[in-house]
Amino acid sequence: MVIKRFEVSDDQLDRLTKIAVEHSRLSAEYGRKETSDERREEIILRIKELRAERARILQS
Repeated sequence: MVIKRFEVSDDQLDRLTKIAVEHSRLSAEYGRKETSDERREEIILRIKELRAERARILQS
């Protein structure tokens, strides 16, 4: 198993934590049966944005 280690600033760590929390909240909302198809599409787009932001932080 390969373990990657990233060194990030406190600000970056704070943002990564907020990204993880929002991603988790959106994933839970996506899974609810009452979530509309339109909202699910919005959630997918937002999660893609969050993933891209996370990748940018970790690549810097």
